[in-house]
Amino acid sequence: FSLWLVMTLMSERGIDLWQTASILGYCLLPMVLLAFFSVFFSGTGAIMTVLTILTVIWCTMRSSDMMVIAMDVANEKALVAYPIGLFYACFALISVF
Repeated sequence: FSLWLVMTLMSERGIDLWQTASILGYCLLPMVLLAFFSVFFSGTGAIMTVLTILTVIWCTMRSSDMMVIAMDVANEKALVAYPIGLFYACFALISVF
């Protein structure tokens, strides 16, 4: 709900709650692979650190691309990506530890 509110306040025409949930949920799928790899590798090891960083970056970039298209704010991609990156970083921490 909070990311939808932030995204709605950033765009002129707003964005639907279901559209926000759909974009964030779709781009959350690589976290499933991260959780799978966390079974086999140590959460504090170098391999998991690299995998976690790459997963968060991939999820953030893809969802911010979709969110920018949905909100029609092409010049504010970094502004959109920051709260989304924090969202996915929290999920990555939950997945790894």
